[in-house]
Amino acid sequence: MTELRTRVTGKNLDVGDALRGKIEEDLSKGIAKYASSRDGEANVIISKERHLYTVDIHLHLDSKVKMEASADADDPHAAFAVALDKIEKRVRRNKRKLKDHHPHGQGPKEVTE
Repeated sequence: MTELRTRVTGKNLDVGDALRGKIEEDLSKGIAKYASSRDGEANVIISKERHLYTVDIHLHLDSKVKMEASADADDPHAAFAVALDKIEKRVRRNKRKLKDHHPHGQGPKEVTE
């Protein structure tokens, strides 16, 4: 099983090794909780405009699911935490949508009057 390939880039700033490592670790852990397959690619773009840091996460899972999340904050770590919460919520909702809620071999019960 391959890991989630993560690319972290910065616009108008230099992303340090500590932030890059934290992003890669937290993103792979967060996706692993909800996705049956952690295979895929994630692009994280951190940009700075005046006093705000913006984090954009583009997630492409091998199951052909594409998701995006974005967040703004005064600190790049805080902006990433908010964006990570959003992307985890979207992955969790996608998993719930794909789950089969009917027992094996039985369809939905029909109501007869």
